[in-house]
Amino acid sequence: MPLATLTGAPEFQLGSLRIRSLAVPSRGSVELATWFVDLPPNSSSGLHSVSREQIVIVGAGQVWGTIGDKTVVAGVGDAIILTAGVTVELGNDSDSAAQATVISPVGFTATAAGQTFAPPWSL
Repeated sequence: MPLATLTGAPEFQLGSLRIRSLAVPSRGSVELATWFVDLPPNSSSGLHSVSREQIVIVGAGQVWGTIGDKTVVAGVGDAIILTAGVTVELGNDSDSAAQATVISPVGFTATAAGQTFAPPWSL
């Protein structure tokens, strides 16, 4: 299917974050997975790592990212590059909501709290 709408996207909660699967294998993509993340004020993803590189593109507000020992703050249109195997945390410490789109290769895994898993929003 050449069109995957955000309106029909499956929704998942990760703490206070809302994640909507956009272009993922269950919706027709083969090599890349993309999902849309709503970050409410004062929220974060929690510490985790990913097995493959990911790109986070900010669509609204500001998103901070701690990747290993570096922290960055990204605004609208900026991209945060997540390195495979490096501990990461993403968040929004403002009083306004933020949004981001994440792009990843299909088949990656995440590790959080000692557990490795395939995030359901990427399948």
